[in-house]
Amino acid sequence: MNALIHRIGFAGPCQRLGAHKAQGVRSIAFHEAPSDERVDPAETMTRLSTVLVTGATGFIGTALTPHLEADARYAVHPLEQSVWQAGRLPAPTEGAVLVHLAGRAHRPTRDASDEETERTFLRENAVATANLARVAATMGVRRFVFMSSIKALGESTEHRSPFQPSDVPAPEDAYGRSKLAAEHALAEIGRETGMEIVIVRPPLVYGPGVKGNLASLLTWMQRGYPLPLGALPDAPRSMVNVRNLVDLLVTLIDHPAAAGRTFHVRDDEDVTTRALLLRLYAALGRARRLVPVPLSLLRPATRLVGRAGMLERLTTPLQVDDSMTRTRIGWSPRWTLDEGIHDMVAAHAPQGDGHA
Repeated sequence: MNALIHRIGFAGPCQRLGAHKAQGVRSIAFHEAPSDERVDPAETMTRLSTVLVTGATGFIGTALTPHLEADARYAVHPLEQSVWQAGRLPAPTEGAVLVHLAGRAHRPTRDASDEETERTFLRENAVATANLARVAATMGVRRFVFMSSIKALGESTEHRSPFQPSDVPAPEDAYGRSKLAAEHALAEIGRETGMEIVIVRPPLVYGPGVKGNLASLLTWMQRGYPLPLGALPDAPRSMVNVRNLVDLLVTLIDHPAAAGRTFHVRDDEDVTTRALLLRLYAALGRARRLVPVPLSLLRPATRLVGRAGMLERLTTPLQVDDSMTRTRIGWSPRWTLDEGIHDMVAAHAPQGDGHA
């Protein structure tokens, strides 16, 4: 891992990722002001805040940016990837908040080697984030809000309690390792420069415009194809409605108690895969077409088509503890799982039907 990081041109916090895994170092901890020095949040919301957003055209960005633009408290500046990756921040930056949503979520290609995949994720999620943060700090950005992932901690909470921000990280894939590397890099940059670092670790994000496996699943269900998922075990998983995630991000832009903290986020309700599928069928107005195929047959079949990882995510629990988020900044989700499912289904057009 160390040699790989050197070859992509980055040393420092990411270089120590392998050591973090081996030594069981706990999640990043930041310096913060004593609790008796906290500022009234209402005082910070009376001034106009400049907010820079990367990834503004992505799934989360297309939900966040219009929300901010409609709020008179914020002057919003979406940043094009070619601009910020070149080390330029054209908007006014002194005292600004930068929300970094851009990054890679999927393998570069299905047949990419493990080393190529590791290198690509580290370059685009860790190195690019660290470079952007250093430029931002130099240009006077006050707060850097980073969209990480619960996968920075691991893939499953089977036989354990839900993931807490202070848990020992044990990411299991290149994506999770790259997000953890970015978190550690940001922690060091924050200590060196004084720029406030805020980390957000969501689980699966869903809602209008969702991409990836969930979008493919919706298309399959809309077309009435049977799903061989009727015999899945009960494995509750946390999810977050993109509207709830946006609501949290807006809170974290200015909340004084957010500085130097890592926040977990989830909807009020965790759900098993089978229960989620039944709610999706109900929202679609479709008959249930779940075929009870035993896992002993599903596992070799998914390995054959390169989908073993997806099956594991459907059959293992992954729950998030967001109690610190709720108590520290007084935030709680405003939209329910059923509301989020309804919005997502209403906005979804089957893939291949000529819709954007």
